[in-house]
Amino acid sequence: MLVRHLVLAGCSALALACSSTTGGQDGTRSDDVTNVSQTPAKDQSIGNCWLYATLGWVESLHLAHSGEELNLSESYLTYLAAFTRITTDEFVFDPRGEWNTGDFFGQGAELVTRYGLMDESAFIASEATLDRSARQERANEAIIRALAPGGALDTKEKRRDPRAVRAVLDAAYALPPEIVDVMTKTFGEDLARTRHDGARLPAEGFHDPAKMVVAKLADGHEVTLDEAMGELDPAREVSSVRDRKERRGPYAWRRVELEDPGARDEAVLRLKKTLNAGFAVPIDWYPAFDSMRMPAGSFHAPVRGEGGWHASLAHDYEIELPGGRVLAAGTPVTDAALLRETLAPTSTIKFLRMKNSWGREIGPLGARGYTDAMWDYLMWEFSRARIDYDEKKVEGIALGAVVLPPPSWDGATH
Repeated sequence: MLVRHLVLAGCSALALACSSTTGGQDGTRSDDVTNVSQTPAKDQSIGNCWLYATLGWVESLHLAHSGEELNLSESYLTYLAAFTRITTDEFVFDPRGEWNTGDFFGQGAELVTRYGLMDESAFIASEATLDRSARQERANEAIIRALAPGGALDTKEKRRDPRAVRAVLDAAYALPPEIVDVMTKTFGEDLARTRHDGARLPAEGFHDPAKMVVAKLADGHEVTLDEAMGELDPAREVSSVRDRKERRGPYAWRRVELEDPGARDEAVLRLKKTLNAGFAVPIDWYPAFDSMRMPAGSFHAPVRGEGGWHASLAHDYEIELPGGRVLAAGTPVTDAALLRETLAPTSTIKFLRMKNSWGREIGPLGARGYTDAMWDYLMWEFSRARIDYDEKKVEGIALGAVVLPPPSWDGATH
């Protein structure tokens, strides 16, 4: 993955542009037009924005349903993402031959269904109160050295040895012996015994997605996190340059791409419905940093300059209703009639507000850690890298995809 040091350190193409600043303030957020509950924003140190978006979504669902604020470990899943990528020897390197840390919500969901969730305080106790993981950054550097010529994982044969890969990752993450032992006892030395195969998660420090209720449907069914994440869709498109890990299942949230103008209006309508119901929405979008305006860090049309694909969590929006009334982002709206008006075809979104993983020093006033992207920016047609491992240039808009609930969630509550 090529890290481009722009205004914020960004990452490239498939790596779903990921970047960082430092800082810390703000707690959970549950006001705004859409009343979406959120845990505090974090500050990624490597190109794993997709995991911050995935776990931010999980934390939001859990907080809204239970009132409990979790601090889940992105480092735990980042370790497992590296292990999975290296041992399967799939998409290990980007088109430039560099270690690739990027992926999609679907892979984040797959890792959770395989290995469950872990508290940050249980995996890396010293980082339990930090917004930014120095351990991830150091581990990433160690992985790059191991993959380089002469390194411990410099051949396909070495990379396909799970014990050799674990040894590198355990050392890279400086995992204490007790954590290594817990992972071995739970998942085996080769980490091959997943929850799909009956692995039982320890009670302490872990969270079982099968036991986490995240929503109640109109028919009374209580949806678990396992159900919301579903399973890998065997009919998904897979090639030498593409695997976006799309999901399936009666309650599974699914990735919807916005390249087709014919499907775009329906997807945007569903996006608004989902946010209005109080559920955060994972998205893939393209921040081009010459289009960023400080100090708020907002993005404005046209799309200009260098950037890369990035995963965030849609949280709120500002919209002009038929007749000209504007519902401002960050202002609570509880009037059901007004919320219905937001769904009218003649309503106009002004901007989308996203929970981001760039730290909490920038963002709109009163919403540090969040990013506003103007709607005309997100809908701007330009020549950009496709969200694939070949990074082929295509014409398209800056909002690449949204992850939405299926129709079974219509009328769902927390």
